[in-house]
Amino acid sequence: MKNSVLHIESKSNNSFGTGFVIDFDAKGVYIVTCQHVIDDVEIPFIGGVKAEIMSKASFIDMAVLYVEILNVKPLSLQVDSCNSLEVEVIGF
Repeated sequence: MKNSVLHIESKSNNSFGTGFVIDFDAKGVYIVTCQHVIDDVEIPFIGGVKAEIMSKASFIDMAVLYVEILNVKPLSLQVDSCNSLEVEVIGF
C-alpha cells in the first residue's frame, strides 16, 4: 500500500502534496490527488518526472495526473463498510 502513495512536488516553489495510484498502462500510471495540491504546486513532479494533468475539478477538489515511466501498482480500494477494520492513513 505504501508504494502506491506518492509525493507530488513543485520544482518552482516549496509546495508539495500526496496522491495515490489508481490505474496503470504500458507507459505509466494514473494518480488521484486534490485539486488544491495542483493549484499549489503549479507544475507537478513525481519522482523527478513531470506529471501531466489529465483532469481537475475544483468543485470536488480532485485531480487526475498521469506519469510516464513509473511502474507502481494501484492502491486497491475497499468499497464495503469498514466499521470493524483497522484504518491506516498515509501522507506527506
